[in-house]
Amino acid sequence: MDIKINFSEIIGAMKPMHAVNNAPVRPMRTQCRGNFDTFKALKIPYARTHDASLSEIYGSQHVMDVHCIFADFSRDPDDPTAYDFRNTDQYVTTCFDADCEIYYRLGTSIEHLPGKYGSIKPKDPLKWAKICEHIIMHYTEGWANGFHYPIKYWEIWNEADLDVNETLNKRCWSGTPEEFFEFFKIAFLYLRKRFPEIKLGGPALANNLPWARSFLEKMVEGERAELDFFSWHIYTTNAEKMLDRAKKVADLLEEFGYGHIEKHLNEWNYIENWTTQFIDSVRVIKGLKGAAYDFAFMVEGQNSPYIDMMMYYDARPDKEYNGLWDSNFMLPLKGYYAFDFFSTLYQLGKQTKLECEDGDIYALAATDGEKGAAVISYYTCDPDATDKTFTVTLDRAGDYEVYAIDDAHDGEKIAAFSGTAIEITMKPNTLIKIGEK
Repeated sequence: MDIKINFSEIIGAMKPMHAVNNAPVRPMRTQCRGNFDTFKALKIPYARTHDASLSEIYGSQHVMDVHCIFADFSRDPDDPTAYDFRNTDQYVTTCFDADCEIYYRLGTSIEHLPGKYGSIKPKDPLKWAKICEHIIMHYTEGWANGFHYPIKYWEIWNEADLDVNETLNKRCWSGTPEEFFEFFKIAFLYLRKRFPEIKLGGPALANNLPWARSFLEKMVEGERAELDFFSWHIYTTNAEKMLDRAKKVADLLEEFGYGHIEKHLNEWNYIENWTTQFIDSVRVIKGLKGAAYDFAFMVEGQNSPYIDMMMYYDARPDKEYNGLWDSNFMLPLKGYYAFDFFSTLYQLGKQTKLECEDGDIYALAATDGEKGAAVISYYTCDPDATDKTFTVTLDRAGDYEVYAIDDAHDGEKIAAFSGTAIEITMKPNTLIKIGEK
């Protein structure tokens, strides 16, 4: 098995596969901990705001979610004093200061415990939409001593299809599917007319494709909801499952006349299962295998015609799903460097041809028209996997440097060569970057 790279043959644009859920953290006044500088260095393109209110580092139940900003639903949506933007202002500003755009999820964080606050269906969907109108006004039009940030993406709700058959503990939406469809469409149509310039969509589908079909049936019934994007989620260890879901979502959208809209996989991560193997999954997420997985899945998303953006869940440095920073010190983990490798390619901008026939090798190459780089991830779940040795052949002679993510290296340079080829040996679940000087 060899890899052939042709920096001269451009096959498309690099896509934002390395977007994330949640923002960087500035060091607190009394604790010299934060990940602002390392987050900014990654050049993350977008941060989705979902579940921010579940973290003290952002402000807990006083940040981001609609019911956190507008706590008393009986008040007048036009009254600026009914809104508490303080912690959300800091979150949004910190993100833009890190050169990362906000992807704003309108709605509520997931509620696992019996008490439900934000996941209760709004009593008045139109009033809820007007509250969201003022949140958008605050961050894009300067309303209520606000800002003029170029926030492009606004997503309505999250995972209303989760627990659809549950009666005792619905974690994201307390009502019926039909009630959600009506609520979503009322809010969407109101915000669409008020803000024709933004990109508006949803519904952040958890996994229920029959539910998605019913949702789309409602969106095209009567006055059509012209969605700008459709968002969905998957947690799996298997890239084929992710690609299969992407194709099924795209086919469903095509059936209802939405084939042209953006398709966002805006939650994904390594999960073996949610019960007996969850702890083992977290160990992988925070280790070297997790880094190999991260890059492998970004490669598959980049190469899929059915995915326009991917958003890793989750970049909150205090949570178990975060494989980029450790929870205690907010220092980079192995996964951080995998994202850094992808960011190198994204900054170059243009994907180039790369040939590889090994199913466990996930590789990408990119160029800016002058210099090129390629990244190779050997990702496998086979406990008996062995080292792989192969030759990387480049289409032009040059001076190249080789960087590694493995047990001993965190993206450091390990070799250099001149010419058009190099022989490489990789251990399972490691990564290599080859960059042109």
